[in-house]
Amino acid sequence: MPAQQSGDNLPTTTQENITQAGLPALSGSAEQIAQAESIRTQILMRADDLVSALRAEERLFELPAPHPPPAIGEVEAALQRLRNQADAAWWIAHGPDGAYKLLEASLLQVRAERVAGE
Repeated sequence: MPAQQSGDNLPTTTQENITQAGLPALSGSAEQIAQAESIRTQILMRADDLVSALRAEERLFELPAPHPPPAIGEVEAALQRLRNQADAAWWIAHGPDGAYKLLEASLLQVRAERVAGE
């Protein structure tokens, strides 16, 4: 699918537009926000892909397995936690970690909150 032009004349794909839908506005300086927007979009697109792959894998693990994937609900909560991150400086600092590592760290936070709430 061909790229579309955004208001800033930056090419955007349909997948990027979908990923950005419903995200909170980034906070920080104008320079930080400009830098963080593309980082956040790329990380969240990759994280969405990872969650989709996990959903497919979860279907394969309906039989007992030595290392079943984490509950999809927890992973989706971890992804939502990432989507809600609005601090531009955070995205700039953590962008190099990559989607998998950020999703994993978010999942650990979700699990810690669940345990603390029990």
